[in-house]
Amino acid sequence: MKKEINNCGLACPQPVLNTKKALDEIESGIVVSIVDNEAAKENVTRFAQNAGHDVSFEENDGKYIITIIKGEGGQEEVAVPVKEVEQTAASTIYLITTDSIGQGAPELGYTLMKSFFISIKAVEPIPKALILMNAGVKLACTGSKAVEDLQELEKKGTEIIACGTCLDYYKQKDKLEVGKVSNMFEIISKMGTGKVITIA
Repeated sequence: MKKEINNCGLACPQPVLNTKKALDEIESGIVVSIVDNEAAKENVTRFAQNAGHDVSFEENDGKYIITIIKGEGGQEEVAVPVKEVEQTAASTIYLITTDSIGQGAPELGYTLMKSFFISIKAVEPIPKALILMNAGVKLACTGSKAVEDLQELEKKGTEIIACGTCLDYYKQKDKLEVGKVSNMFEIISKMGTGKVITIA
């Protein structure tokens, strides 16, 4: 079986997500992922290699044609117990303390945060909880581009928790559109129930 996906013009992480979806839909065969920039080429190639597939690419008129072979003839995948992976992911809690990622240009930081939410929605199983503190509470409030992503995650079962003190400080309590208002005691208790990863 051979599938071809045109990812030209798509921003990170969409080319990787589209390629992953195509690979998940076949037992074995070839997936050709076409991208139009170096970053997407590197990301798709690295993803496919890390998944244990044979990967090659060629450049043609500014586009990269990435050929991924799954199954027969592919590299041997490293066996990881499914239950172990599921238990780890299902107990993951993200502590988000900012409304943008990193200390560089704010616009880049917002783009990276949006990319983070797009990617995290594609992870199975989804995170146990997202805890929003400090400027992170703004992500769940009116005007944030992340509100729809958070609502999707909440519908899937991720608990969204927003720090009440932080909402008060930023005068955002009446603008909260997703999740529940919480306090430090509850937040600390929740953090004790899973693996915590901080996004700052």
